[in-house]
Amino acid sequence: MAQDYLREYYQVTVGSLDLAGNKDVTQIIDVCTDQEKYRNLLKNLKDNLTEKDRVLVFVETKKGCDMLTRSLRMDNFQARAMHGDKSQDERDWVLKEFKSCQSTLLVATDVAARGLDVDDIKMVVNFDFPNDMESYIHRIGRTGRRGKSGKSFSMLSSSQANDKLVEDLIRVLEEANQEVPEELHQLLEECKRGKIQAKQAKKRFRDPRFQGHQGNSFQRFNSNQRYDSNKSSYNRRFSQQNYKSRNQYDDDY
Repeated sequence: MAQDYLREYYQVTVGSLDLAGNKDVTQIIDVCTDQEKYRNLLKNLKDNLTEKDRVLVFVETKKGCDMLTRSLRMDNFQARAMHGDKSQDERDWVLKEFKSCQSTLLVATDVAARGLDVDDIKMVVNFDFPNDMESYIHRIGRTGRRGKSGKSFSMLSSSQANDKLVEDLIRVLEEANQEVPEELHQLLEECKRGKIQAKQAKKRFRDPRFQGHQGNSFQRFNSNQRYDSNKSSYNRRFSQQNYKSRNQYDDDY
């Protein structure tokens, strides 16, 4: 945009353009299945937090935000929800409850990831892992502010992971001197193997030598054969009928 409207412009950057995690935040990565997420969340909340510790839980969708909040409240947690479908009055009320510790558990979409001014958030939970590392950095940046220490707990499943995302996550963890679990390296290898197998399958599908083994191509081949054979049979029957009709015409006259 600057190039479109300005001839000579200055770009002001505060901090580094490279994505880097806050070293005051202890980053914990839990590689698990989608079915294990809620159980792992409950265990982490019960084992590591007190009733006065604020926790910010991030989810991907508005529906998921409401569903997770409802489940946590059924398990006796004072949880509130914040997402884009909430009115401004509702958001203000939820934020007031969270700041005053009337409700210490806030479940939110990325609408709360940036610009949320709440001090002393003890832990950030990525219930749904973000799709890019920039969102991950901004999410965990809600804790460990103003020189205080914080903790982030992120759950990553194979259904959400890809090789680039996992590679970037490992790099961020290593640069912040955080522990990289062995399960994360194994997940990276699985993503790479899956990517290679997908490429091989796509290449094999496009190879003419394998077209006869593909279901659709094989059906098209058979249908063409049936069409040709039916056409030949039809031509033979038509010729025989013409021959008979001509003979009958000669006999009649």
